[in-house]
Amino acid sequence: MSEPRIDEFIRARLAEDEGTASTASNPAQVLRQVRATRETFVAILEYTGTWELLVQSPPSSAAAVAADIAEIRAIRAMAAVWSAHPDYQPEWRINDQ
Repeated sequence: MSEPRIDEFIRARLAEDEGTASTASNPAQVLRQVRATRETFVAILEYTGTWELLVQSPPSSAAAVAADIAEIRAIRAMAAVWSAHPDYQPEWRINDQ
């Protein structure tokens, strides 16, 4: 199995968090955090010009776009929230963490 792309990793973790929100002590807060993180993720990609490339790229080009996304420090910081997850990739780590 291939390594996950950072964009896929973040979207999967958000979906997991959203799916388990009902078991949290404050489900509404978890859902607000998921929504805010998702909106921030998209806003960063739109700002950097990579959102359109990602959603419009054919699957064969999406990996190259995802590699560019993995270089965005804010995206790597976002992924670091789930650094204990087995799919988290060490190359996403921010050097001063």
